[in-house]
Amino acid sequence: MFKRPALSAVLAAAALALVMVPSTATAAPSPGPHEPAFIATEEAPYIQDTRVAGVSLRYTCYGPGTVINVSLTVEGVEAKGSAPVVCHGDTDAPVGVRLDVPKGSSGFPVGTWNAVLVTTIPDQVTQALFQQVTVPAPLLKTVKLTINASPEKVAQGKRITVKGTIERDGKRWPQAQADLRFKVDGGNYLYVRTVTADDKGVLKTTLPSTTSGSFRYAFTGSPTLAEATSHGDHIVVKKLKPKSYASCSALNEIYAYGVGRAGGREKGLGVNNWTRDTNTYKKNKKLDPDEDGVACEKR
Repeated sequence: MFKRPALSAVLAAAALALVMVPSTATAAPSPGPHEPAFIATEEAPYIQDTRVAGVSLRYTCYGPGTVINVSLTVEGVEAKGSAPVVCHGDTDAPVGVRLDVPKGSSGFPVGTWNAVLVTTIPDQVTQALFQQVTVPAPLLKTVKLTINASPEKVAQGKRITVKGTIERDGKRWPQAQADLRFKVDGGNYLYVRTVTADDKGVLKTTLPSTTSGSFRYAFTGSPTLAEATSHGDHIVVKKLKPKSYASCSALNEIYAYGVGRAGGREKGLGVNNWTRDTNTYKKNKKLDPDEDGVACEKR
């Protein structure tokens, strides 16, 4: 695999690297004093994307109309195409041939590679060109996300609703999935859950409020789709007065992921979105058997 060079370098390399290799097939005899049949590239093959290429050819052939068959092989991936031609000696204009990678096959790998272009006029001539080609990275489709968390002010433990929409290339995307993320004030965004859109591309989920912070939806991207995130939507959670809870089940009804003291570091579950409330933690320290500073931590 070659490192992707500058465009000027690629064009120069393509011009220098064109090598015409006659095949072992014998060109069909041409009538009278005409030159033998031949095929030549008008310009280097054009790689449109990982599955489509094209080439412009000049040719000389004789006899009835026929076709030019073309194949381009890049790192073991072959694209093929053909075009009808009229055989009356020298061509007046080049013929363009579209080359496609077969359905079900992997596309050309992205990058700059050695390639082989084989052109054939049946029973007359076969020629091969060896050169470098550059396969561009595919253009990614855009994804857009919106979000609205409500109510914006809520008592701790009350449920909030986080709605939004997801679009792909400007149209609502039914049944798409997005990650809901949350960050406490002054913290970093952390994964909460995956939300699936309905048939109209609407995202919606509910969860208990724990502490003030911001929600956002995120799409992690794919080979054909760009990453995307919504803006952050902030909520203010009014803390309850510190109290003692009889069990973790009771505490988790209010503090869904547990409650801890300032400086606490949860051990074992990798939970980061527990509520920071030192006074409430002190009243429930009995529910922190591993003494990591977080009581009733829960995924």
